[in-house]
Amino acid sequence: MSRIPKVVLLIESSRSSGRALLGGIAEYSHHHGPWSFLWEPAGLEKAQPLLEAGDADGIILRDVENLERILAYNLPAVVVGHRQREIPGMVNVVTDS
Repeated sequence: MSRIPKVVLLIESSRSSGRALLGGIAEYSHHHGPWSFLWEPAGLEKAQPLLEAGDADGIILRDVENLERILAYNLPAVVVGHRQREIPGMVNVVTDS
């Protein structure tokens, strides 16, 4: 049996947009997975041990303040726009509110 990829989710759930994003990720995984998720709504500080251990295979996150610090782990990443329109050189999800 092959290893199930681990994806770190740095997405807050206090707003309906964050909850909808998490629901969409779960739905996509249901059809295209299996994947294992570590959801950390509290941010990078709580997820950092997993990232430092090299145990994650990818990350999906909002464009947070510490974006450069997160991207320094060189994990495949999907950035969901919130504060910026698009992050150059990254896979971006651009919303149209």
